[in-house]
Amino acid sequence: GKDLILEQALIRALIDIAAAEPTRAGLKSDQPDVRRAALIALDQMDGSDLKPTEVVPFLTVTDERLSGTANWILSRHSDWGGELAGWFRERLTSSGMADAEREALNSQLRILTRAEAGQQLLADAVTQSGFRDDTRVAALDAIAGAGLKSAPDSWKAAVLSVLTVKSSSSIPSAVR
Repeated sequence: GKDLILEQALIRALIDIAAAEPTRAGLKSDQPDVRRAALIALDQMDGSDLKPTEVVPFLTVTDERLSGTANWILSRHSDWGGELAGWFRERLTSSGMADAEREALNSQLRILTRAEAGQQLLADAVTQSGFRDDTRVAALDAIAGAGLKSAPDSWKAAVLSVLTVKSSSSIPSAVR
């Protein structure tokens, strides 16, 4: 089996030496474990300046540990919502996405709550065609859990639109 203690020690060493550029080269490795270690180290390393565009490609890989790590890193960066709004919109409206990928993306919608572009995407996911019902519900859940002092007008309009549509499967989330 894999030696998880050795793997953790290597990741810790990468973080401690804080050599971002050589560590970043690991993102291009053929080996998923090397890419995963580089992602974790760059995320935890002071001054690495890990970018959302470096993490996003790993969300859709077939290696579950690597995609899970990318998901975990994304979940820790609500400050990336604005930069990722366009990518989320493209993926969530694509027709050929696997259910598991859509579920993973739906679970990450909360990172979109802080930036204006992300807030607009959440409102659009509730009100516009092209989004599946499970994504609408996930968007409403993200809106409900955002904890903002003042909700954007686009969110208010989106929630009200759900409440005015009879037979909407999203109503339980809208009235939470």
